[in-house]
Amino acid sequence: MAPIPSQRLAYRVGLPLVLLAALMQGACNPVSVGISATTATGVVIAQERSAGEAVDDARINLQISEALFQAHIDNLYRKVNVDVMEGRVLLTGQVKTQQLVDQAALTAWKVDGVATVINEVRIGELDAVESVRDRWISMRLRVRMLGDAEIYDVNYSIVTVGGSIYLLGIGQSQDELERVLAHARDMPYVRRVVAHVVMKDDPSRSAAATE
Repeated sequence: MAPIPSQRLAYRVGLPLVLLAALMQGACNPVSVGISATTATGVVIAQERSAGEAVDDARINLQISEALFQAHIDNLYRKVNVDVMEGRVLLTGQVKTQQLVDQAALTAWKVDGVATVINEVRIGELDAVESVRDRWISMRLRVRMLGDAEIYDVNYSIVTVGGSIYLLGIGQSQDELERVLAHARDMPYVRRVVAHVVMKDDPSRSAAATE
């Protein structure tokens, strides 16, 4: 059995909180955002992004979620998931109209520090069974990635909506990303996998950090 790198060993300490946050992300309300921010602080030592970037991302996440809550439009804050990594914002979820899709993106762009908004919000409705299944898929994929010594899973955010897995993260290499994608595609009930992942040596990361 391959040895576990020290970064992954440090991350294992925070595993229970990470799994709890993953289960609660689907609600996407200020409470779940707060838990996610706390978890980020506990495991930042194992991440590619710096402690300052993790704090900035948590702030951006919270401010977007609060803005969605304050909008009071069709419970938008409950239907749109917000994930942030190095200022890149990934929006996922399902809403009733294209106007709401656009509103979610516009809300995110108004928050200071946002570098990119990736709008994967779709038009449609999720039933209770699908919602539970989606959370199960995300949690099971997280466990699989954690068990793969070739993957630094702490550098990836996972959200599943309607059987579609969305990944936001920083990859160690293309080989690592391919392993992540293989695990995701092998999950039951998965319809597609969408990856918004940059490599750790991507020049765009250095450029964004110096702006």
